[in-house]
Amino acid sequence: MIKKITIKNFKKFADAAYEVNPAVSLFVGPNNGGKTTALQAIALWGSLIQEWNEKKGRASKSTAKKRYGAQVTRNAIYAVPVQEMKLLWFNTLTQTGKQQPIKIQIIADGIDKSGKEWEYGIELNYGGQEVLYCKPTDLTKDIPEDVYKIFHLPPLSGVQTQELKVELGAQRHSIGEGRPGEILRNLLLQVQEKGKWDDLCAQIKNMFNVQLEKTSFNPSTDAYILVRYREVWPRNKGCLLEIANGGSGFLQFLLLAAFLYVHDNSILLIDEPDSHMHVRLQQGMYVWLQQIAAKNNVQLLISTHSEVIINNTDTDYIYTFFGKDPKSFKGDKKQVIKALEEISTIEILNAQEKKFVLFAEGDTDFPLLKSWATNLKPDISKELNDVFRISTQNNQIDVAKRKFCSLKIVEPSLKGFFIRDNVSKTESKDIPPGLDVCYWPRQEIENYLIIPSVLERFVSKQESPGELFTQERTERAKQYLKDNLPPKVYNDPLNNDYPGKGSDFLDEFFREVDFKINKRDYWQIADMMDKSEIHQDIKKMLTDLQKVIE
Repeated sequence: MIKKITIKNFKKFADAAYEVNPAVSLFVGPNNGGKTTALQAIALWGSLIQEWNEKKGRASKSTAKKRYGAQVTRNAIYAVPVQEMKLLWFNTLTQTGKQQPIKIQIIADGIDKSGKEWEYGIELNYGGQEVLYCKPTDLTKDIPEDVYKIFHLPPLSGVQTQELKVELGAQRHSIGEGRPGEILRNLLLQVQEKGKWDDLCAQIKNMFNVQLEKTSFNPSTDAYILVRYREVWPRNKGCLLEIANGGSGFLQFLLLAAFLYVHDNSILLIDEPDSHMHVRLQQGMYVWLQQIAAKNNVQLLISTHSEVIINNTDTDYIYTFFGKDPKSFKGDKKQVIKALEEISTIEILNAQEKKFVLFAEGDTDFPLLKSWATNLKPDISKELNDVFRISTQNNQIDVAKRKFCSLKIVEPSLKGFFIRDNVSKTESKDIPPGLDVCYWPRQEIENYLIIPSVLERFVSKQESPGELFTQERTERAKQYLKDNLPPKVYNDPLNNDYPGKGSDFLDEFFREVDFKINKRDYWQIADMMDKSEIHQDIKKMLTDLQKVIE
């Protein structure tokens, strides 16, 4: 049984470690979060130790000869198929800037059936596009028995209409290349040979109302393995069909069942067992999977996105793969499920790197803030260049709250700042800790652009077909502002607010003066403001923002 895995310089992980449980461990996280890589590391650990033992360990009694790694070709690494060897290395770096080799290390800690603890590692050296060299990290240690008990199963990718009988090595290659459906009938034949066929048939009948017929294969006369089934109707039996006719959920379950029955007393690495399955089928499958694993002395390591599976797993058995390092999870499972729904991989990485997130209504708000900050506060301006920001659209406080809480699972030290228009304020008790919510005193951010002198200057300084046309449009702009703004706003805009939505006013203003500009380009107006024309509300908002970022 494996207790812990340590990975260095392998694919997604520069240096990571994660513990696993004796019964079942659940790896959860977004796509490309490292779940499959974590399973592949264990599979590679087992296969390369066996490879080294065959070529060096058993072949030589000389310790000196054993120090040289066993040569392994790319095609022999069926656990992790890659186009060239350097793709196994973190960031594809196989040596340092000083030309020193970078080694991949995979170390497992475990406990054997007698209760004795063990630790065993393997290290990989790059040998070229098609070759690497592997050897144990400590040649004096005995190879643990668990090395020979590891089997990896990716999701079903399809079943062939015809299937030849193949041996274990070929089966592992098909699995390693993500084609487990190509050996489904082989697995079912092995279940029958192990005397577990009746148990499997009973479970399939219970789950799918289907009766499996005995596997048909005579090595003396048959080229292909055949597995047939018929649907069980209330009064009569349905027609006999070959399993290639079955639905994807049925075939996925059949693959899982066969794999589990064949590999008893083992460590099974299962990638997305819920693939192709209806929600109700997922629950039945997972309960059964755990029962058979316990009965057959199997340790399960499972990667999944399934809400059903997560909800049916104790939090002590859940490991999250959000960002750089896997972590054990002790919180509310609902938070994990929400996080998987709410946040993307890039948001996870930003949260972990920046430790801060800025929320605003829309994408147009950020460039406005940046323009004002450039004019007023160079320090905050530099920080805004690289800030992690999320648009909530239409001031949705619930969006910001959900995103922030989900990101806090990934990065507990995360701080947040939400700039909102002048809408109904949310009770502070409803705001998650660490998220500051600030409101513009004016109706919306665009209201701070309604400074007549700035708008006139902006219109007059833009490129135009000719000077006469420019003067005419500038006069039209000046007249429109005078006629359509309340006198107090026109004469003293910093101390008097336009009584409406600034974005609506600006939209109408630019249309009337025949000036084409998109709302996303309003930052150009802010860029033209003098410091004396920037409202105190903006200065305060940037000051408050800077305090939180720091």
